[in-house]
Amino acid sequence: MFQSSKPISEREKQICYVGNLTESKGVMELVEAVHLICDELEKGGWSIQLVGNGPLYGDIVGLIEKYNLQSVIEMEGSMPHAEIATIFNSARMLVLPTRAEGLPNVLLEAMACGAVVLASPVGGIPDVIKDGVNGFLFENMNTNNIAKKSFPQFISATLIWFRKRHRRLSSQIIYFEWLKKMERITLPKLTTP
Repeated sequence: MFQSSKPISEREKQICYVGNLTESKGVMELVEAVHLICDELEKGGWSIQLVGNGPLYGDIVGLIEKYNLQSVIEMEGSMPHAEIATIFNSARMLVLPTRAEGLPNVLLEAMACGAVVLASPVGGIPDVIKDGVNGFLFENMNTNNIAKKSFPQFISATLIWFRKRHRRLSSQIIYFEWLKKMERITLPKLTTP
């Protein structure tokens, strides 16, 4: 279910957030950051899709209306888990501006679908995301930093980097999968008396 079905270059210019809409997830700061770069996002044809529900849903909708961001931010609300793979395969980037986290499944699911991940360096996230290697980490969680890291020029550069890196990683993954299959085929034969 969670695997890449479309090359990143063929995806919409879309950034997504998937998760609970609570204080600790940093979604209000994300909307504030979008407000700071709204003109650049619109010029570049980018949009933000927020998927989830929670106690801040109404506040987030209010903030979107206050800053007149309806043309850039789309609120999806909750959706079945099976549909999240479609979201990740449509988006070029997952943004997780969370303040507290373990190791979020959405991070692993987005990566499996080939989306670039930009996340906070909290909890288990830095164990998986190495900044500039297989994704990107925020330096800190203030609104200006989120805006800077989400800026469309940064996104374009990220996608060029990711395409080059992803090709190399894909070939390595294919090679290691092949090695695992060969071990399953040959090891039993070698160890059988």
